[in-house]
Amino acid sequence: MAETALTTTKPGISVVICCYNSAARLPETLRHLQTQENTDGIAWEVVVVDNASTDSTADTAHQIWAEKPIAPLRVVPEPQPGLSYARARGAAEAAYSIIALVDDDNWTPPRWLTTVDRIFKQYPRVGVVGGPTTEVCEVEPPPWFAQFKGHYAVYGLDSPGGVVEQYVCGAGLCFRKEAWETVVAKGFEGELTDRKGKELTSGGDTEICAALRLSGWQIWYEPALCIQHFIPAGRLNWDYLTRLNTGFGKQSVYLDAYYALLPGFTRGKPARPCWIHESLKALRALAGLFPQVGFRSAEQLEGSAAWLVWKNQCARLKTLWQEKGGYARRFRRIATAPWNQAGQALHP
Repeated sequence: MAETALTTTKPGISVVICCYNSAARLPETLRHLQTQENTDGIAWEVVVVDNASTDSTADTAHQIWAEKPIAPLRVVPEPQPGLSYARARGAAEAAYSIIALVDDDNWTPPRWLTTVDRIFKQYPRVGVVGGPTTEVCEVEPPPWFAQFKGHYAVYGLDSPGGVVEQYVCGAGLCFRKEAWETVVAKGFEGELTDRKGKELTSGGDTEICAALRLSGWQIWYEPALCIQHFIPAGRLNWDYLTRLNTGFGKQSVYLDAYYALLPGFTRGKPARPCWIHESLKALRALAGLFPQVGFRSAEQLEGSAAWLVWKNQCARLKTLWQEKGGYARRFRRIATAPWNQAGQALHP
């Protein structure tokens, strides 16, 4: 892939909101951004990426923002379905030096922008900044929700704040545009498309963190950046959670190379991923789980952690078999990539 020239950006923050049929969710997200405080010294904008929506997402964005236009807002189209494509479009369109990814169901606290601005200005080696999330459920959640809410991107690290080895959540993920454009110019191409329409695949946020960490940037976790994650009633059901875990299993295969090169992401040990070993491990996991999930009715399986792991490992094993020829090649490609400053420690 040929290297591309880096763009010149001004100091400031571009809030990128990637949307697919977001007309119902977007208004509250924009209204929270309209309540940002102490931003007089910060240049910022909102870039709404319309990712092949078929509803009134674009019109809704303009209408809500017109109620209180405290910063410029633009709506840009990205016709290729997939959250990773939408994020890439938003990053390319961003006018400012910091890109802040806010999902269409993320409600930012009043001093969110000022905190992001302060961290990036104070710590020049920090390339990625993120914080925790807490849930706001549209309806009373099911009894099992408390046990599995982390699957809904309700998240927090065991850290008082500062540089961390783990990745941070995609809700409110912020990074330097210079850092991102540098890895892209050196040939980085994501392995994941992330969410695409109704497909519940994910992991693109982890991939962004991994690429920038491998290229030499630090990751900062900040508890003060806590975002409220709105969860609509339609997602608070067992079928949706099961489908989420199927998506997690698929994405894990594509993230294995990053986890091997960045053991701090999973608190593991550096090791080159082996397709045979990983396939056998998934088979052993399924064999161990079968007594807990086999010949059970749907009613008996609701709330079962074993069932979610089963669906995860089934999807992982299937994807491993589909990726048989490319699994080792993916690791070698990422380990020796020109943008990867850290991966050379593990020689394929």
